Amino acid sequence: MLSTWSYQVIGLVTAGICVVVASRWFMNRRAVSSRIIAEEARKAAAAFKFDEDKADSLTSFISKKYDAMLAPAEWVWGANSGRKSVMKKAKGSVLEVSAGTGRNLEYYNPESLTALTFTDKNRDMLDILKEKLNKSNLKSNIESINVHLEDVQNLSYSDNTFDTVLDTLGLCSCEFPDKALEEMLRVTKISGQVLLLQHGRSHYQWMANYQDKNVQKQFESMACVWNRDFDKLVKDAVENARGAVKLEYSKKKMFGVMCEYVITKVSDMKNMEE
Repeated sequence: MLSTWSYQVIGLVTAGICVVVASRWFMNRRAVSSRIIAEEARKAAAAFKFDEDKADSLTSFISKKYDAMLAPAEWVWGANSGRKSVMKKAKGSVLEVSAGTGRNLEYYNPESLTALTFTDKNRDMLDILKEKLNKSNLKSNIESINVHLEDVQNLSYSDNTFDTVLDTLGLCSCEFPDKALEEMLRVTKISGQVLLLQHGRSHYQWMANYQDKNVQKQFESMACVWNRDFDKLVKDAVENARGAVKLEYSKKKMFGVMCEYVITKVSDMKNMEE
């Protein structure tokens, strides 16, 4: 007959075995679930197609309520502090592409600027920007301010025109962000800078899966492709410039979603065509 102590030992061993089996079952199930989620996200991302006409029409449709729609999300994701960080670096003759409704106006430092040009391809967005500009103090403190209807993917400006070219949260809404960045670098003066604040694909897999899975919904609500890999896009742009530009600063925050970059132009980019 087994002693009380023996029963206790058997009970503890049995409980231990159950815990190990249950843990392994849970871990295997979690791994399978993670693979399924990742595969579903991958398929959703692969199925997404950028529709330029839809993006243009949606941008016009939401233009009047754009600021109200964006404000809560920008507060949560720290975009306002990101805008401040970018704007304090802007200096000289500045070109802001994909300027939208002018959400950066309040963050510019007029004392650092000699000229300021805003561009966007959507006329409705620029109309709102112009209204804000007329109410701001920028016009009385900066000698030259212009607002132009321009596509960042095909800018009309000459090479080496601006001291600073910047974009905040705009490259998610153009079809070819690599071409847009190439154009931004082209019109930047030698010794000038390109400043970027973007929201892109997180380096955390769980967040990246969520972005990939819902990329179509996000595009259809805000004309925004929120899962672009901006680290790779910037790296490729620097490499393709063949030494003409240099990545000076790179920082990611908020689960790797918010990305800030500073790129300087050290020589002419004409050698890219050779």
